Amino acid sequence: MRALADLSATECELFELGGGPTYSLAGFYDPYGVDTERVCAFEDLPDVHFDVVLSTHSSTIFFPKSYGKSVQMFHGVSFKNFSVRDKVLSYDYACIVGPYHAGRFESEGIMGEGNTRFFLTGFAKLDALVNGKDSRTTILEAMGLNPELPTILYAPTGGKYNSLDEMGEDLICAVRDGGNWNVIIKPHDHPKKQVNWMEKLSYLEGDRVGLIRDFDIVKYLAIADLLLTDASSVSMEYTLRDKPMVFIDVPKLLQNVMDRDLALRQRRFRSAC
Repeated sequence: MRALADLSATECELFELGGGPTYSLAGFYDPYGVDTERVCAFEDLPDVHFDVVLSTHSSTIFFPKSYGKSVQMFHGVSFKNFSVRDKVLSYDYACIVGPYHAGRFESEGIMGEGNTRFFLTGFAKLDALVNGKDSRTTILEAMGLNPELPTILYAPTGGKYNSLDEMGEDLICAVRDGGNWNVIIKPHDHPKKQVNWMEKLSYLEGDRVGLIRDFDIVKYLAIADLLLTDASSVSMEYTLRDKPMVFIDVPKLLQNVMDRDLALRQRRFRSAC
């Protein structure tokens, strides 16, 4: 992949990942006002120096040839705790989201008392949940939905045996037909099972069902009256809204999660739900 600025209009249109959904490379940076001339191609990284590297990925595989300081910012916080791992010590600094996050790093012995590499910073990604920036009416009308109706957001996780894979279409139809409300659906961006859910679920779209094609789910969390999920980290983010959540029982998926995390197994999260 070359730098975005070097791609022709035709080359920028669409590319396919593993037989799954297609994405527009040209449009990836559009919502963020990024000067595409400053976008560096992945294969050029071994030859580039940066003063600071900011990453939301636990791996250092995307690091450049050399850099001054590295900062881990995390892409989310989940009760699954997959981000709580010693890989974070590969970074000079880590931006810890909150007390729960910090406590998990402490209990795992990764973050010791008085450690000056970890900072409790909050999570700027979620500012839109509480600042009222996005208009419910504008968002729902753009999806062809009635903003006067209560709105249910269905946001499954992408792990193996997730609810969308196991029962998704029947579930969506049942929720849609269960009352006079909107149902908006956010399939996971990179599920373990490669399925083009946007294409597969498109037949369900109508005056009360909408598909979210944005990568950013935050503005949809901000307008939802109820969250329907299984084991997605968005459930932790939605707690800031102080709105109801319904957890779908996905025994195989949750067992996989608990097998990987002793502390979670001891709390018996599934029973608590």
